[in-house]
This record gives sequence, structure tokens and C-alpha cells, in this order.
Amino acid sequence: MRKPILMALCVGLLTLTQSNCNVFEFMDGPSEDNDEQLISYCRACFDDDDFECAIDCYQDLSEDKEDIKHSERAFATLHREGASLENFFLAFASGSGAKGFTKLANTFIQGAGETKRRALYGAFVQAQYIKNNQLRGLVRFIAATSVAAEIFAEQAGQDSKFDTEDMAANPTDCKNTASDAAGCLGAATGASCELPSGGTLSEGTTPNFKADATNLSGTFPTMGMLDGAIEQMVQAVDEAGIGGKFDKLNTFSDLLNALPDPSTAALARCYRRLLLDQGVGSE
Repeated sequence: MRKPILMALCVGLLTLTQSNCNVFEFMDGPSEDNDEQLISYCRACFDDDDFECAIDCYQDLSEDKEDIKHSERAFATLHREGASLENFFLAFASGSGAKGFTKLANTFIQGAGETKRRALYGAFVQAQYIKNNQLRGLVRFIAATSVAAEIFAEQAGQDSKFDTEDMAANPTDCKNTASDAAGCLGAATGASCELPSGGTLSEGTTPNFKADATNLSGTFPTMGMLDGAIEQMVQAVDEAGIGGKFDKLNTFSDLLNALPDPSTAALARCYRRLLLDQGVGSE
């Protein structure tokens, strides 16, 4: 039964990933009895953007290890909330971190809110119990990225789609303010970078993501929650040794880490401007 499953994945994903698919490649892979080799093999698939290989590989990890117990629990939660590995990989198949965020956010539109936000954070918490650096980093990366995308999904307007209009009152004018952090803080004080009508992603202190889920509780998320999720995502990229297209997500680190926590209205406006500049809200 395994070969038809792999073939179906190849047919379904090949045109989106534009990568080569070898349905017999699993035969040349490492033994499933060697978890360390298998994790490295899965990560190599991930780095090569060979999404069908990675999806199949992670499903084959053994279940008798503590690391696997917690990672599988995290992946099961992510899958239940709409952040399956397949959805995640396909969202970022374009090679753009911003477009990936936007596409993933739009998979969370239905049911977006505090319950889903905290459930995704629950998947993130599982990572702290994983001893293998690469696997722990992978779980943290996918879960933190999913939390950030879900927060964007909560901003979707009446068209039930997250886009730039959900980011700022006038996204075009907001994006045209100064691009460096100091200039942004000076220029983004106008109305263009304010919340759009009906928007709820206001300023907030960045929470301790490694504490507990109460830090992400509340009817509406804050810019601080978003900042915390992106911060954890960027750290996880290095922890997992993830490269390929996902390496581009470090751009968020360079820009957003130049700012203090978005705990004031002015900082929140600047944060929106930098996110728009990176293409968040565009597909």
C-alpha cells in the first residue's frame, strides 16, 4: 500500500513544488530502526523542499521513544487544527516566507480565535520535552509559525480572507514610510499604519512563550503575541538546522529584532509597516 500513497503524493504535489519525485526513494533511505539517521534523512528532505519525501519520512519515525511521543503528539495537534505537515509545506512551497505566512493564515480562517490559538500553542509546548535538537527545533518551528499564522487569520475581514487590508488602515501608504527601524518609528505615527476598521491586533508586551498558555489567552491576540511567535520561529530555524526556502524567514529576525517589544501604539504601527514591507498579507 505504501507505493500508491507515495505516488499519490507525487502526483498531487509535484506541480506545486516543481521538484523531482522518486516513488522508490524510500528504499534507498536509512533504516527505520535508526532514529538519528531517519531524523537526518527527514531534515534533508525538508531542506531540499522535497515535501512528499518529508511527509512520508516523518510518519515512519518509531513510536517507542520519548522524543517521538512528544513530537507525534505535537504533530497530531497541529494536524487537528489545520496545520498538517502537508498544509504547512504547501503553504511555503513558493519560497517566500511572507507568502507562506499568508497562505497558512488562510487555512486557519475557519474557527480562528482564542481556542485554536491556544491549541496551537499547546503543540509548541511539547517541544520542550524533546531531547533531540533537530526534532525539537522542527516542532518549535512549525508550531510557532502556525501560531503566528493563526494570529494573522484572526484579523481576516468580512471577505474571510487575510490580506494587506487587514494589516493597516491604509497598507499602501503605511508601507511607503521609512524602511529602517529608526525612520519607521519617526514616520509611522500617522493614520495609515493604524489598525484598520474592525482590526484587533493592537500593541502588547511580548510574552514568555516557554511559560504557559495563559500568555496567549484573551479574546483578541496582541502584537506582542505575534512578536513572541516570530521570535521563537526564528530561533527554531537555527536549532533545527533548517535551510532551503525556510532560511529566508531569518529576514524577519533582522528587521523585527531591531525593534523593542511592540508594547506601545507607535511601536505597533512600525511593526505593521515592517510586516507589510516583507509582503505579509500578499499571495
